[in-house]
Amino acid sequence: MNMKSLHQKLYITLNAGLALLLPITPAFAQGSGGSSCSASLGTLADLFDYATCILSKSVIPLIVTLALVAFMYGVVQYLINAEDENKRKEGRKFMLWGIISLFVMLGIIGILQVLGNTFDLGFGGGISTVTPQF
Repeated sequence: MNMKSLHQKLYITLNAGLALLLPITPAFAQGSGGSSCSASLGTLADLFDYATCILSKSVIPLIVTLALVAFMYGVVQYLINAEDENKRKEGRKFMLWGIISLFVMLGIIGILQVLGNTFDLGFGGGISTVTPQF
């Protein structure tokens, strides 16, 4: 494999990965209200609300992004190392675990949103409350 085709494959793979990231960013930017978490910790309920806010606005999007980066790393390793079977297997492993982790995490988020909307629990529905303007 010559270097020009290797660079072309890498360029196409990275652009495809960035295209996959674009639909995710507005969903996380929507959030469920304000852009920052209120740090008034007067009661135990306030502490739990603050921890939930930090998890939903910072930690969960970071973990989902890391899983997507791991998947994309596996794709790049798989394409770059076309001649080395051991490195291709490592790339396949990264792709497989990236897909599995994304499926599990986004599936749990979806289930929680359905439950939140169904039983009107006050969480979930941060994305579905947006009304398109035509």
